[in-house]
Amino acid sequence: MDKNGIMSTNLLMDETISFKELVPYGVSVCKYLDAQDALGHTYTTKDGGFPPTPFISDINPYNQDILDAKFVLEIGCGVGRNLPFIMEHTNAQYYGVDPTEEMTQYFWEVQDKKWQDRVTICKSFNDLPEDIKFDFVIVVFVFQHIGFRPKYGQMNVVDITLEAMKYTCDETVWFVLEHEREEMWQEEWLQQCNITPAVYYKPNGDHTDGGTIPYPEFEIMTHRGNDNNLIIFKEGEK
Repeated sequence: MDKNGIMSTNLLMDETISFKELVPYGVSVCKYLDAQDALGHTYTTKDGGFPPTPFISDINPYNQDILDAKFVLEIGCGVGRNLPFIMEHTNAQYYGVDPTEEMTQYFWEVQDKKWQDRVTICKSFNDLPEDIKFDFVIVVFVFQHIGFRPKYGQMNVVDITLEAMKYTCDETVWFVLEHEREEMWQEEWLQQCNITPAVYYKPNGDHTDGGTIPYPEFEIMTHRGNDNNLIIFKEGEK
């Protein structure tokens, strides 16, 4: 507190996390009518497809790390867009963290139940097992709706990232695909979390015309076009 009784904004990061909650925020704060509504028409392709993110490509230096992953964490898993890739291309156990139960209740209506024994869906980080370290962390179309906008007591993108890092290690690979149309948040996020990206590509696209990430397997994942920045990093590399 300062002399006027106002809390300083220079609190240590781990102190701020301790009293913040992971809560639904932005576009996730709504009631979904059914599983198709939970998919969200803005996050399907123009022909109604719901493809997983193409993680493996020539510009990703960590392809093998991803394929060898034993434990995968997806922040903001929703109804499991990326689950098919993890199930079909790795032997990993998949953990999704998402506080929006209105969406995750439809997870197994969208995804094949044959994978249930390898999947755990959690409402908060506190529900994750303490005895494992994640090899691979996925954040796709989530942080762009949060940024630094959550009000006091709610986790922002830095809080969420540092909380997730309690369950990772120096060899953990992160794959982040997010835009900055709502807020320019990424540079501040990278700095505060001490992240040095191995890949950081800004396509300069928009929802009308889209952009082109130099990523051979990348396809337009939403009907609005690609305006997302691609960030890939390994925690222990600076």
